[in-house]
Amino acid sequence: MYVSPLHYRIVPSAFYNLNCTVFFGTNTFLNGYARKANPFDFRTLRYLFAGAEKVQDSTSTLWMRKFGVRILEGYGVTECSPCLSANLPMRPNYGSAGQFLRALNTGSNRSRESKRAAVCLCADPISCAAT
Repeated sequence: MYVSPLHYRIVPSAFYNLNCTVFFGTNTFLNGYARKANPFDFRTLRYLFAGAEKVQDSTSTLWMRKFGVRILEGYGVTECSPCLSANLPMRPNYGSAGQFLRALNTGSNRSRESKRAAVCLCADPISCAAT
């Protein structure tokens, strides 16, 4: 964990020095790191998760070409968790929210009157919530 994600030159350098393997960020920050980083800074990166905003094709392409890393998009709900679902490394589905994480118990309930659906999510690390 680093103090500020706005340090586009320092974060990749810290990643390199600590030999990190997992990285989380938003499209905006990932784009900034990719522009300022040396291709070798992310040599140990195994999993790159992006959330909070949609990953642009240009950002995804830049990371793949410069570092050889596929961005896995995650989707979360503020009231529950920053990541409820994610695209899997072996089954990426670009532009989608991916699959629910295994630790979640999920269910849905559709109302006939309002034609709306509710999704129920429960897991040990997060409290139950309906969205």
